[in-house]
Amino acid sequence: MAAKKAFIYIDGFNLFFSLKKNEWKKYYWLDVVKLSSLLLKPGHYISAVKYYTSIIKKPADKSARQRTYLNALYTLDFIKIKYGRYQQNTLICRDCKREIPVPKEKKTDVNIATDMIMDAVMDKCEVQYLLSGDSDLVPPIQKIKEYKNSREIYLICTPKRIQVADKTNHKLVGFENNSNTNTSGELMNLCNSYQYIKEKHLIQSQLNNEIINVRKKKIIKPDYWT
Repeated sequence: MAAKKAFIYIDGFNLFFSLKKNEWKKYYWLDVVKLSSLLLKPGHYISAVKYYTSIIKKPADKSARQRTYLNALYTLDFIKIKYGRYQQNTLICRDCKREIPVPKEKKTDVNIATDMIMDAVMDKCEVQYLLSGDSDLVPPIQKIKEYKNSREIYLICTPKRIQVADKTNHKLVGFENNSNTNTSGELMNLCNSYQYIKEKHLIQSQLNNEIINVRKKKIIKPDYWT
């Protein structure tokens, strides 16, 4: 039986914040193509890895680290990076009346949904993998399944939240809502199957600390991520 062509769709901020919640800064320098290859089903091969994110403009140090990471991703085979918009909203504190900046990523779920639907309708791939826990992606997957019931869609769940010791009182911080998953149950039920990213996958999927791009420019892992 011939191997099946797979497209992988990665919600970059969804993945990043799942690592952040686990205090896994050491794994931010992540080779998402290698990670995807570790999670493929037997008989599938990668044809494209689509990574969805938005550019952060402030603060300057975070913006610089993101640019460095994206430049590193551009050196990988199969990678396609698609951008949404990072919008800075504000909330008013009811107690002190101060304005609180609240960043909000826009368009990522729309971009993922559009690409998944079009790739399925145009038969650009045979199987699709979604790395996201966002329930907003349930409707487009439902539409794909309605249009093509035999379409195989597999869910890659972001790492489960681990209990982290509170260093001040040595207690364990509980999970939000008594749950240790960042993934929508609807997505899990809708896809053909699902699997979680485990720490061992992250360990095996780290980029080299120094990378040379096609312009012979050196890209170096941020010290802050070590």
